[in-house]
Amino acid sequence: MSSTYIDYHIEIASLREYFNELIASNKTIPIDGTNFFDTLKKATISSDIKPFLTKAQGEKQTGYYQKYVQLEMEEVSKLIPDFFSHEGDFYDLDRRLNICREDIEEATFMKLFAVKMLELNNAGIELKGFFNFQLFDNFHGNKEYYASFLQRLLSKDGNSHLFTEVIEDLKRWLNEQGFDDTHSEIDTIAAYIETKSSSTETAVEENEESRHAKWQTFLEGKKNFKIQGRFSDEEIRKYFSFLFEEKSANKNPFLKEEQVNKIFSNGLFIPNDLPQEKFTLNCDPKFPLKIIQFAIHQFYLHNSISQKDKKDYLIFFGCYIQAFQDAIASAKKLDSLARNMSGEKSNRCRINWNKYLPERCRN
Repeated sequence: MSSTYIDYHIEIASLREYFNELIASNKTIPIDGTNFFDTLKKATISSDIKPFLTKAQGEKQTGYYQKYVQLEMEEVSKLIPDFFSHEGDFYDLDRRLNICREDIEEATFMKLFAVKMLELNNAGIELKGFFNFQLFDNFHGNKEYYASFLQRLLSKDGNSHLFTEVIEDLKRWLNEQGFDDTHSEIDTIAAYIETKSSSTETAVEENEESRHAKWQTFLEGKKNFKIQGRFSDEEIRKYFSFLFEEKSANKNPFLKEEQVNKIFSNGLFIPNDLPQEKFTLNCDPKFPLKIIQFAIHQFYLHNSISQKDKKDYLIFFGCYIQAFQDAIASAKKLDSLARNMSGEKSNRCRINWNKYLPERCRN
């Protein structure tokens, strides 16, 4: 490595080269070679890197492709090769590829992180810069989560046997970050995590209570509220009569007529006392919920005066229909439902909507 530039990234080609140096020098190998090769492959496949050679579908493979097939089969050494195949495609392990923690499984990232520490230590580089760099590069400055990660990395059930050479650098860095050095590094980190977790859990609980209180206040403001629109109550009942007039799963309607009449007895009225029992739509893969979602979205577009009250419609239906009950569960769930109700029509829908829409709204 250059004396003026040190690469603290967790980078595939560099780790492969270092591991092969360990094998060639007969030094103690921290991880089984086959296991580490698999780790490099997993990390590469999980990244956005493209294979350099792909398997042609339904065609005779070229001689170039067959060459790599043959090379992969030849065990000329115990070194980790500079390429590998996956599902017939070939990937390069000898090109620069920085690995991001968020793109791969934690167990895979943990092994790469461990070997990177050993690589830098073997080059005579103090690890303080690496720990500082990784804190922000892969953990976005979150010391609590970083400490949790290090605890798992060092645990007796993890990879602690790998770090006899680097443990002092790690302990020194932890002390600089405010860890107490009166206990072992494991106990210190565990105590720190427990303290932080406790305070974090308290803050989360307080925030959750605050959000719940705000949601309840918002929901209270929607009770005894009638959504105003362009349809009369009679036109609303006519439109949603498709729920019992059209056949759905097992040649039964989506809802019974008496259920539909109860829902729309007062138009789009959100009751003061939210019904405890919700009606279950008769849907299946042949008659999916998407049909009902389209119907509601179409109704909303025709009926809404401002087209800013989609959530009010979802709250109304959430009072009566099980499939939409998340609309009255929390603000987050209501937002999710509103985003997902896009008005996309199901290919399985065979309903003639003009039969139910007021004449002025028909295509």
